[in-house]
Amino acid sequence: MTSNIPNDDRSFLMWHITETHDIWHVVTGSNTNITGEIELEAFYVAQLIASRFWLALLCKNLFKAALQNVEVSHQYMDALLTLKSPKGTGILHS
Repeated sequence: MTSNIPNDDRSFLMWHITETHDIWHVVTGSNTNITGEIELEAFYVAQLIASRFWLALLCKNLFKAALQNVEVSHQYMDALLTLKSPKGTGILHS
């Protein structure tokens, strides 16, 4: 079976994150709804260099969530603050 693993570092990182996305939901305890996706994106931003890509993705999802359901948009903002870090990482303490 031929693998499509990229050769350059940036492409490999994006491939790896895509391949392990669902696992990170379990590791971080984030749900698979929009709030959980925002939590996971905030986790990515905290773990990786806060590049324009990750910040834009996070902003897009916050904006989309607020437009679709403004009544609960405070939950989306809270998702940025309440994500607990995996034990011992020291990232995103609540």
